[in-house]
Amino acid sequence: MMETAPTIESVLPHLEEALADPSIPARAHIAGRQLLDRLTSPIRVVVTGHPGSGKSQLINLLAGEPVIGEATNLPSLELRHGPERKLTIELADGRTETRPFETLASLDREKVGFVSVEAPLDVLRSMTLTEVVTGGTAEQERDGVLWAAERADIVLWCSLEFTPAEQWLWSAMPERLKDHGFLILTKADTLIRSGTLGQRIAELEDIVAEEFHSLVPVATLQGLKALRADGGPDLDALSASGAAALSAALVRHVEQGLRADLDAALMFLSRFGSEPAPIATVPAAASPQMQPDSAEKSRDVPKAPPPIAVEPPETTGPEAHRAAPDVETPDDPVTAAAHRPEKTDALKSAMDILGACGADLSDVGDEPGFGGAVLARCCAAAQAVSEVLEAGPHASACDDALDVSDKLVLMQLEASEEAAADAVTLLLQLRRDIALEAAG
Repeated sequence: MMETAPTIESVLPHLEEALADPSIPARAHIAGRQLLDRLTSPIRVVVTGHPGSGKSQLINLLAGEPVIGEATNLPSLELRHGPERKLTIELADGRTETRPFETLASLDREKVGFVSVEAPLDVLRSMTLTEVVTGGTAEQERDGVLWAAERADIVLWCSLEFTPAEQWLWSAMPERLKDHGFLILTKADTLIRSGTLGQRIAELEDIVAEEFHSLVPVATLQGLKALRADGGPDLDALSASGAAALSAALVRHVEQGLRADLDAALMFLSRFGSEPAPIATVPAAASPQMQPDSAEKSRDVPKAPPPIAVEPPETTGPEAHRAAPDVETPDDPVTAAAHRPEKTDALKSAMDILGACGADLSDVGDEPGFGGAVLARCCAAAQAVSEVLEAGPHASACDDALDVSDKLVLMQLEASEEAAADAVTLLLQLRRDIALEAAG
């Protein structure tokens, strides 16, 4: 027998019990409730971009079947899990109606404001897929981007080339979402045929590094053709479309977020509740095919297909002998980290400091004045983290730590229980952001 770390399922009862305690400070209760909501709700994936950029096609690829179909005048819609296929529509006058799934293609965005589509698809157990339709003037498109931001945990921006106009629209996206944003070069098969995919990726490299988590090329038309193949989906062709690369990137990102939320819940429980005991398990056989990821054991996350490459088009003449450009897929976080040890070591040290602070806070009692003790320890931890990160190639994380440190210094003037709860929440968020950067 061996012991493994607590899972989401083992933590949830303890978190619910802690939140039922009326003695928890109000602000701490709000933070704990937000944690509980994140751990029990599907990840909200929003797909948006200019009209005609392949949003519906991408939604169908991620869903694993052509749910939306070929309709071209649909309003914004959300695809979520349900026991049967059905629609809930919001009419322009504010009324809502439930309609048969088969009526989806006949809906008109001029009369319907929003559509919720339910379907019994496994991928929708862990994420919702929302297509945000924009159009009209540039300002109206920008309003659509802001509307999307309010409903997103992860944003997929579909584009053919990410023009300056698109860059202006993306600039409206809150900073908190840019680290969870993916630029999807749709219709990558067209770029391959023209021999410009590699050049396009190189041109966008600096923008992606500054504005997005990753860039992923996807041949949407090729992928949809593979989904509709006679005898069932053509998995090889689906892989070659780039859909598998995107699925793998999303899975990794969801897993990182779940681990960060789980760590935050454990830190919350170390201060305001009882921590779950480690789980005793029987060691599995040492077969790599039989070792599921920890996040997949704790939550039903869609499993990614194998690594992929986009197929070269069938051509004749000289073009037939031109090799298709390599498709860049997001590096595996562990592999990528191994190639930048100086960054990994500094970020790991920062997370160790914050983890030690969380363990240290569990020893602080509830005697009068404990808020001041909590704040002092949080201040010391934030300052130590900023010093560790200051010398390395991670200015953004260092700036975040300095910002948290400055806020904590001001909060020390209050030294109340509420301020102490806010301080712990700030450190939890800082640790989560650093963990995402280390993994990314």
